[in-house]
Amino acid sequence: MFDGSGAVCAVVRPEAFDFGGPLETTVERVTYLGERTELLVRLSDDRTVTLRTEGSTLYSRGDTVSVGIDPASVRVLE
Repeated sequence: MFDGSGAVCAVVRPEAFDFGGPLETTVERVTYLGERTELLVRLSDDRTVTLRTEGSTLYSRGDTVSVGIDPASVRVLE
C-alpha cells in the first residue's frame, strides 16, 4: 500500500482524456487509424501523452488542445 512518500508513476489510457479540460497541450503528431485518430500532444512540462478520439479529427500539428482527465481513470504505480 502506498504511504504517500516517494515517487510514483500515474498511468492513464489514451481514451480516458476528455477534450476541453484544464490542461493545455500542443499537438505534435496526428495519426489517422481508420476508426480512430491518435494525437501525440506535448504538455507544458515537456512530457508527451497520446490521446485517442473516434473517427477523424480537425486537429493538426502545432494546434493547441485543452484536455482533462477523469480522476477515476488514473492508475498509480509505485
